[in-house]
Amino acid sequence: MPEGTIYCGNCREELSIAAKACPKCGCDPRKVVNYCTNCGEPKSSEAAIICTKCGAQLSRSGSYSSGSKGSSEMTPEMAAIISLLIPGLGLFLIYPEDKKQTGILITLGLIFADIVTFIAGLILVWFLVGLCCFFFVPVIHIGAAVYTYNEAQKLAGGKPLF
Repeated sequence: MPEGTIYCGNCREELSIAAKACPKCGCDPRKVVNYCTNCGEPKSSEAAIICTKCGAQLSRSGSYSSGSKGSSEMTPEMAAIISLLIPGLGLFLIYPEDKKQTGILITLGLIFADIVTFIAGLILVWFLVGLCCFFFVPVIHIGAAVYTYNEAQKLAGGKPLF
């Protein structure tokens, strides 16, 4: 396979690595996984998650899917809304198994920042400086939601906001 090309996971057509859709079958070449997108080898079984020929990952458990088969997996929008309510939790839900620990650490760090900012606001409210601290709580939540959305879009092969 020439450098910078992949195979469509649906029909095995050779495509540019930047292709968003296969011109032969119309599918997103990375979403439908009947063939390995790295080497073009047919999937060895329906449950296979790696290619038996080259070892490339065929599907990501817990990552966003196009939903063409009625999938109930997490969408970037749902992950962002969850992170808006509990900062960073959406990251834990969208990350593949090998990055779950990172998602937990980011979530815990954001919750800690949320709590510290709120407590500092309560303590400093007597000096009117604390009122400024309360404005940072929504900033933390909105920032976490945007970051989660961007990460989910990257995992889905889509375009992030920034």
